[in-house]
Amino acid sequence: MPLIQRVLRVKERFGTLDWEVMTNRGLRAFTTRDLRENVIHPVPGRTLLTDVDGNRYDVRDIYALDRASQAWLLRYT
Repeated sequence: MPLIQRVLRVKERFGTLDWEVMTNRGLRAFTTRDLRENVIHPVPGRTLLTDVDGNRYDVRDIYALDRASQAWLLRYT
């Protein structure tokens, strides 16, 4: 599962969110929808995102990310 290290951009579009992120596996772009079902917070500060294709992305500690990435995640998750 890719670990998100930085959120570069999030764009709202027709009820979906298009994400552009830097992960431990490189640059990734993915789309999520219905965040109530596709975002999990297993412990405080950790977030798991599932895209429309069923791929999962992990944010192990939101507070270890840069401020801009934290702002994107706190706004949309």
